[in-house]
Amino acid sequence: MNTSLNPRQRNDSRSRRRGIMLILFALLLAPMLALIGLAIDGGHIYFEKRRMQAAADGGAVGAAREILRGNDGLVVSGGREDTKLNGFDNALSDINVIVNRPPSTGPNSGDNNAVEVIIERPVATTFMKILQQQDTLVRARAVAGIQPELKAPCILALNPSTEGAIKISGNVDINIPDCIMVAASDDPEALEIMGNVNVVTGGMGFGAPVGSGGWVKSGNGYVDPWPPYSMPGVTDPYEYMKYLEPDPGLYPMRSAETLKLKTDTILDPGYYQGGIEVSNGIILLRAGLYIVDGLKVNGGFFGNLDPITPAGGVTIFNTAVGKGDTIEISGNSTIDLHASYYGDYANILFFNSYTATPKSGSSGTDAKLLGDANSVYDGVMYFPTVELEYGGSATQGGTFAMIIADTLSFHGTPQLGADWEGAGRTPTIQHVSLLE
Repeated sequence: MNTSLNPRQRNDSRSRRRGIMLILFALLLAPMLALIGLAIDGGHIYFEKRRMQAAADGGAVGAAREILRGNDGLVVSGGREDTKLNGFDNALSDINVIVNRPPSTGPNSGDNNAVEVIIERPVATTFMKILQQQDTLVRARAVAGIQPELKAPCILALNPSTEGAIKISGNVDINIPDCIMVAASDDPEALEIMGNVNVVTGGMGFGAPVGSGGWVKSGNGYVDPWPPYSMPGVTDPYEYMKYLEPDPGLYPMRSAETLKLKTDTILDPGYYQGGIEVSNGIILLRAGLYIVDGLKVNGGFFGNLDPITPAGGVTIFNTAVGKGDTIEISGNSTIDLHASYYGDYANILFFNSYTATPKSGSSGTDAKLLGDANSVYDGVMYFPTVELEYGGSATQGGTFAMIIADTLSFHGTPQLGADWEGAGRTPTIQHVSLLE
């Protein structure tokens, strides 16, 4: 049997198939356009979401930095300023930047040291309007906060460019295996180690790039580990203290002129205008903040009235103004000082004002912390703008000691360490990081 179609029948069949394809194409055109629109508009929305998330991250970090600096009133404006720098200005009608301290939701919602930044903005669509999809509201959220920094150097010279930012010379014996020593200077001789020294640290660093020097060593000294290594970018972990300098006028006036002590005396916290000079006697300090126009100890005993308990801690702030404008403790004094454990000045034993200027010739406001073989300095010794000479034979005995100064020189057999837990202290070295 012959079943072949004649030409007319074949043409009719082809026409029917073409018609079906046209109908199918017409039916699929809208979904195809929708999918293309979804891909194009979705990519645009994703791109905007990425930009918005970066801005939210920057805003949260910026707002948290204001918390770290103690600028509670600038948290919202600081966060919005950083989102603006990243292209999302709250002043524009279609952009909404919300700053919440503490965060409104999430695991950090009860933490006043955390801040949340939310950015909302409608993003216009083009092809998706075929599906009656109008502008899409895009939202980004970030949370940043203050975290403790446990690995900061316990010896740090802040000067960014000077030669000999840290000097170790003479018959010096430093045994601090748990302590990192860093000179932030990028000078090829930022670290100077000379003479018959014995230095054991947890590491030594300098600010110069790899291959450009950073240290000079001479003499028969022993230094371990050696050589030092490049650590560019190290910053001051207590920089926020510049916003916490106390106003002497807000504290009780304890002396209107230089207080000269040479007999047993118990001192109260407050403002000592003209400073304190100690030449002899047992001088004991009740717990609290001492604001002094300079402090000089040249003999006798100088320490906390109650150094055993955390409630007995002290902080000594030097205004760097007036007749006695420096802190100078000589090697023939016995020192037993323990920093405050609580409050704005927790763990800060000495705080030298940012207004202090480095020495010029034979004058200036540079500092000296020495002491005899029984001396103890327990806390952070913070001299951010001047040279500090540190030495003596201080035996730390399980206490905590950290030194931060513009430049540093060492003598004797000082002992330091950053064992927060062993000293029973809560870390106050902080940094800002993203939390969510």
